[in-house]
Amino acid sequence: DRKGGLAAVSTTSDNIYFALDKTSPVVVITPPGNTYTAGPGTTMSGTVGDGNDVDSVLVSTDGGTTFAATGVTFTPGAGSPARAWSWTGDLSAKPEGTFTLKVKGIDEFNKESIADLVVTIDKTAPVMTFNTPSAGATVNQGVTISGTGVETYGFTLVEIALDGDRDGAPFDGANDTDWTSATGTHVWSYNLNSAAEADATYDIYVRGTDGAGNVTGTPPARVMTILQSSDNPTFDLTNIDEGVNTSGAAS
Repeated sequence: DRKGGLAAVSTTSDNIYFALDKTSPVVVITPPGNTYTAGPGTTMSGTVGDGNDVDSVLVSTDGGTTFAATGVTFTPGAGSPARAWSWTGDLSAKPEGTFTLKVKGIDEFNKESIADLVVTIDKTAPVMTFNTPSAGATVNQGVTISGTGVETYGFTLVEIALDGDRDGAPFDGANDTDWTSATGTHVWSYNLNSAAEADATYDIYVRGTDGAGNVTGTPPARVMTILQSSDNPTFDLTNIDEGVNTSGAAS
């Protein structure tokens, strides 16, 4: 309604809400107890935190060229406190050596960050050899069983076992023993108290285990005979006096 002037103007207002996101998510990989893997069943885990919601966690197994949610366990939601994630995958197709896994966290505004984990892919089991005792040796009392092992990456354990029935299977017979840890890896030894074992001919087996869980597939064997009487003193009679009664009584 004009009355000789400008038309009346009506106005209205409303609030506009928006979030200001200046920071990227913080991706943390929990340091694993073991960074060696043979390939299958490789795992890692950690947390991702953000001031806003975290939408996804992705993993790259090709050096960061591509990222995917395959194998990832993660529930999207508020990034504070940090949310847990985990991943399981198969690196069997990768060559042996060091390899970098990449984990990407993405928040609701598509800001992202990446964390790395370097793992060692090891598909080859340790190769074991004997030094002592010599092949076919007859021993008694304390015996040092020793040898060497070849392993390119993480060497964790050497074990020996006795096969008393020599059937190719330790610890399944009366004179067999279970796998027992030796001392050392690349150079290893085990001190055997043979007096605690029955007199018999044994096959000694040795096997090695590496950090990726690879175990010597066909453990080498060394033949050894335990005979506690093997070093008993012996006597030879070289002269007998005819005046002596060998029964012990004087003639």
